[in-house]
Amino acid sequence: AVRAMLRVTRVLGPNHADVVGYQGMLDALAAARDTRDRLSWQTFLAEAELLHEKGKYQDAGEALERALTLNPRAAAGWALFGQILVDGLEFPKAESVAARLDLLAGGPSPEGAMIRARVQLRQSEGEAAQRALQPALALYPGHRGLLATEAAAFAGAFDDGGTQTKLDGFDAVAPGS
Repeated sequence: AVRAMLRVTRVLGPNHADVVGYQGMLDALAAARDTRDRLSWQTFLAEAELLHEKGKYQDAGEALERALTLNPRAAAGWALFGQILVDGLEFPKAESVAARLDLLAGGPSPEGAMIRARVQLRQSEGEAAQRALQPALALYPGHRGLLATEAAAFAGAFDDGGTQTKLDGFDAVAPGS
């Protein structure tokens, strides 16, 4: 439920009347964790997502560590961990997480490719980011996250024509996004 509330907040904006506040979401997670299921890795993952959204990276990391301790095969947890590492400029660790995501997927994973591309983009290497995406794009040509990251990679390479082409392609898959 908290994940849904977080998505509603992203769409409507934090000041909309129908949006539950940040503290309300944290309280709902605490109640779920403390009174319903202390071993639910999903609760810790939702808490980590919320804390990451609010820029509380250390707290998000702690919640994520608990989630991954309870379920070390939770790809969504590893993907968030990779994002946190990229945001923290921990590039070698982020690359390791991308490799783990590929291992969990049994081949190139969209999440692993996006982490690798974000590492390259943070280092102003747009063309390297494009190359990092290719194996996953070959397998998942309609994946919205990959397509959006590919457009960012073309922008990072200062390829205006390519960027517009990729944005048009993304808009064909996800109109109005």
